Amino acid sequence: MRVIFSFLLGSLILSGSLFGGIVEKEYSFSCPEIKFANNYCTLHLPGTSLTGKRGEPLLPYKSVKILLPPGQQAVRIEIVKTNRVDLDGSYRIFPAQPSRPGNSNKDRKFYKNSSVYQTIRYPVESFEHFSTQFLHGFPFVLSAFTPVEYNPSTGSISYYRNIKLKVITEPITYKAGYVRKIHATSAILKQIRSIADNPETASRFGNFVMNFADEYDVLVITSQAFADSLDDLIQSYMNEALKSRIITTDSIAAAYSGIDLQEKIRNCIIYEYENHNIKHVSLIGDVEIIPYRGFYCSVESDETYVSTDIPADLYYSALDGTWNSNSDEKWGEKGEDDLLPELSVARIPASNFTELANMLRKNYMYQFDPVSGQQRNVLFLGEKLWNDPESYGADYLELLIGFHDDNGYETNGIPEDFNFTKLYDRNRPWVKQDLINELNNSGYACIHHNGHSNTSYNMRLSVYDLKEGLFSGADGVKNNFTYIYSSGCYSAAFDVDVSIGEKFLAIKDLAFAYIGNSRYGWFNEGQTEGPSLHLEREFVSALYGDSLEFIGSAHTRSKINSAPWVNAPGQWEEGALRWCFYDCNVLGDPAVRLWTDEPVSSTIICQNPSQSDSLFRISVNADLSDMQGISAVLIQNNRVVSKAVTDRYGSALFSIPSGSLKTGNAVVAAAGKNIIPAKRTINVISSNLQKSGNPAIIAAFPNPAVQSVSITFYVPNSADAELTVFNILGRQVRGYTYKNMTTGYNSQVWNLKDEAGKKVPSGLYIFRLKAEGKVSAKKVTVF
Repeated sequence: MRVIFSFLLGSLILSGSLFGGIVEKEYSFSCPEIKFANNYCTLHLPGTSLTGKRGEPLLPYKSVKILLPPGQQAVRIEIVKTNRVDLDGSYRIFPAQPSRPGNSNKDRKFYKNSSVYQTIRYPVESFEHFSTQFLHGFPFVLSAFTPVEYNPSTGSISYYRNIKLKVITEPITYKAGYVRKIHATSAILKQIRSIADNPETASRFGNFVMNFADEYDVLVITSQAFADSLDDLIQSYMNEALKSRIITTDSIAAAYSGIDLQEKIRNCIIYEYENHNIKHVSLIGDVEIIPYRGFYCSVESDETYVSTDIPADLYYSALDGTWNSNSDEKWGEKGEDDLLPELSVARIPASNFTELANMLRKNYMYQFDPVSGQQRNVLFLGEKLWNDPESYGADYLELLIGFHDDNGYETNGIPEDFNFTKLYDRNRPWVKQDLINELNNSGYACIHHNGHSNTSYNMRLSVYDLKEGLFSGADGVKNNFTYIYSSGCYSAAFDVDVSIGEKFLAIKDLAFAYIGNSRYGWFNEGQTEGPSLHLEREFVSALYGDSLEFIGSAHTRSKINSAPWVNAPGQWEEGALRWCFYDCNVLGDPAVRLWTDEPVSSTIICQNPSQSDSLFRISVNADLSDMQGISAVLIQNNRVVSKAVTDRYGSALFSIPSGSLKTGNAVVAAAGKNIIPAKRTINVISSNLQKSGNPAIIAAFPNPAVQSVSITFYVPNSADAELTVFNILGRQVRGYTYKNMTTGYNSQVWNLKDEAGKKVPSGLYIFRLKAEGKVSAKKVTVF
């Protein structure tokens, strides 16, 4: 939530205490590029984005995401400029034009504030707005500033090579509704470092590491009727190495306070997040089951667009504040917002059991039985957006491919060597039958659409076209189920009876998820930047660049990365990016792992544990160079006993609570990015019995080895052990000895160096394990 709003205005210096302090951050800028068109020019600085108030000079701005020390909030920002450079010549900088809704057909008025163009200094301040926002309790100051000074009356331009921001802070004054706990888990700290302009400050939060009781991954909120039919969903979550819990709307209504069911649901989510560290919230049910919160936004465009009822499940994702601090009829006004959402939230918009069954079936088949050979296929649908200047969806969509630093932010999109099918009006106008034929004859990992839409029309299809059998070729068997991302207007308006985005999910074939707008989508004609595309670029980059696994997590990251621009000049006044921030929602299950490459199969290697074991090690094998981060769960009696995560060699160690394992069958399941979920049934033996089997080397990974190799070996009983490495001539090159080796699975990493620390030559090497009078061996090739 924004707690401070003000119009005041490299290396990092931190000072301060409980009484406040100063955070300093330096930014540097290189020589700008000037582009000319239609008697005007635009100024482009690397790492900046062009923005401005309607009709005023369009200038390059730099986004700011500065992490503040624990317990601090920003009260003022001062700016120090050095190394001024004056450009030769006189320039007429193009006046900023407002964004346009995707379905507008009104003639564009050219906006120019003549009085501003007669002044001698623009802007008066290098930035105007900033806010302190919180992500998992970590305080960030968000803003945007320009290093440029412009004299509109003479046309002279100067810029500064170096800008230092001095953020003056004071202790946070907590108010009702704030999320007060700092969630300094290792995963969240990694996220914080990746977001912050000053990632080193994250080390100051090391004392805030939390331990959560009964931590789990997915909170499912639904009606009692739907809850009774979700056993298969909960089981599939476990098989995906996810722990989940169902809470019904009836129980929430009875147990939580709030002015309406929406607020009660949000309070429930906050409680589960603060006490059980949940990551995803799956809202199962259309609006008559899970009501939405309608947000307020106003946009200055060719006219003033106002809505007080933008369906925004962001309300359930961004947990700071109340979103309505003045208790009026307008939720989400400037100053009431929370621009840094904590949770991955999506909605499965089913109104009946038939729709729910179709949606869950497509999710399951997509994750557990994907069609091979199609996950590198991508379909782009680009329409003509505007006539003068000519604007095409194709120009936007091309920025989703590969690395781009266009428009002031970097994204790593879909790899250039993927297989792209492009239906572009820019090349040849396409019709709906072209799309129908394409989807029935070929399978795609995803569909990205940039074009015109409404509640019943999208991708040149009508909601009445979406009858069973239309996409019989995209049945999840012949061709892959896919997800759709559309920037069109109103196509995901889940508050209407049946929006076309919902219909794509409700039918048996084609799409398991739909990302789109519940109200207008917005674009800037004649440009390759626009509010809707900004979020879409960040979404794709979260998947392919940041390697996020889940659809809901990528959607959340797209908003976090876009958040500073909501405060930028033009965006603050105009409001189109804020509008998109609110109305872009995910329809589907937030905890679906999206394939971003051809998935690989995996196997789980382990022995049977004893019911008294406190530790239990497994090894996950797959054809991957790095096995880091695969999630694994130990399941017994339909309950997750323990969770673990693999190291880069695929080894994972479960910590088992005392008394939680019983004799009998149990299951180990594992899943990860671009890995098809795997499971293995094991038998938990009585602690009164000696473990069966002999000492054995179970696996060596990777093999062949280039930099190192991890050896997983099994010792059935606690005993002394030796692990020795021999070359092909039988000479020992490295040895390891263990006293009272831990019972069960153990691992040893060999860095491919001999006892003297010298890298061994390429060739064949033999590992020998000796324990309990038994010997086991395994060959490893070193490159």
